[in-house]
Amino acid sequence: MSRIALLLILIALVVAPSTALAAAPWSAPATVPGAIGQTTPVVVTPSGTAALLAGVSRNAPGSTQTPSELMSLSPDGQPGTPQPVSVAAGQLATYAKGRIVVAGSTLHDGTIDDHSHVAVAVGTPGQLGSARGLTGSTGQNLFAVAGNVRGDVAVLTGNANSVRTLYVRRSGSTVFRVALKIPVSRDRARGATVALGPKGDVLVVWEDNHVIFARHLGPTGHAGAVHRIGDGVQSNLQAAIDDKGRLEVAWKTQRVTEGESDATATIRFATAAPGHGFGSQRTIESVNAGRFVGSPGVRLVPEGNGRSLVAWTGFDGAHFVVRAADFVNGRRGTPQVLSPTGVDAVLGDAAVGTAGAATVAWRAGVLGADPAPGANPTVFASHRGDGQAAFGGPEQVSTTGENVAFSPFAAVDPVSGRSFIAYSPLSAGTEVSVRP
Repeated sequence: MSRIALLLILIALVVAPSTALAAAPWSAPATVPGAIGQTTPVVVTPSGTAALLAGVSRNAPGSTQTPSELMSLSPDGQPGTPQPVSVAAGQLATYAKGRIVVAGSTLHDGTIDDHSHVAVAVGTPGQLGSARGLTGSTGQNLFAVAGNVRGDVAVLTGNANSVRTLYVRRSGSTVFRVALKIPVSRDRARGATVALGPKGDVLVVWEDNHVIFARHLGPTGHAGAVHRIGDGVQSNLQAAIDDKGRLEVAWKTQRVTEGESDATATIRFATAAPGHGFGSQRTIESVNAGRFVGSPGVRLVPEGNGRSLVAWTGFDGAHFVVRAADFVNGRRGTPQVLSPTGVDAVLGDAAVGTAGAATVAWRAGVLGADPAPGANPTVFASHRGDGQAAFGGPEQVSTTGENVAFSPFAAVDPVSGRSFIAYSPLSAGTEVSVRP
């Protein structure tokens, strides 16, 4: 198919009414009952079981009367029996071979406020334990949760004016212990995130006073020095530790006022080889589009054998585009544009499998953060198979004409190679589509 023909098809899709199902090879969407249209994380355990965490309406028929529900997903994306989770604004990660961890904030009088605390539930996709509060987390919010195959779990919390707190539960233990407290500036600290390496070391990254900082903890819990790795304003942060022990950080920085911005959005990257400090920050791309670039802006995912996938929202001078590149031992390969010329598109999520397989989810019909005039934002995916060097062409995921207002989530099954994408149309609800 020519690029012109593909462009015409994509334009027709984002402006058409909702009349069709997802295009092959993606399955027809499976609906998650009772889900509220919002971000809906999806993961697949190393042993090959998929799970989804959805915010739910407590007024819906059959509701578990909790803010969130966890559901295992069948190979075709059909949700299993919902399990209640008593946290809101939850995040989801895998650890060990077949286990998952859910973390989020408790509600106080139906909302998250200074009386709320961070709670964590662990278990399997089919049997999740009760959420338990983290000691000392009252008044703090969840920033990130991470796990590794060894069985370690890390949770990063914090408040608006004083601290970021790292909790770690080591393999074989049932207790989350405070591993690190990071003081931050009052009203000038912003985002933070955490990554776990395969050997149990931890990387914490945070923004404070327009600077991006990083601190590494070894597998025994010894904390290294604080590193100033770059500049950032209201940044979206990503962190990773690859299988060789390399530390990597990617972030999108852009000054925003009341949800709007005409400032340049910059995608940056910094890395530290094992046993070495971080090198200078590198600019992956400067996005001079005069518009706010919505979250996530950039995704960083370790692939194995010293390679990581970085995907981001860029700009070609006329339209927003989605790009991806492999970083091998910290060195960037040639970027590939995943979205077609002439269509505004923004990044949603990225996920990797084995042997180089990867899926990048993105939305067409979006001008940085807002829908393009006359367009219905539509979810597409770009897939790279095992052993392939490049991603294939765009594949439609969401129903034609649906208005998908939130970023989709993606996961790849390392056992079967299936890809899962969860997304939420503006009309409410959550849907899951699968690529065999």
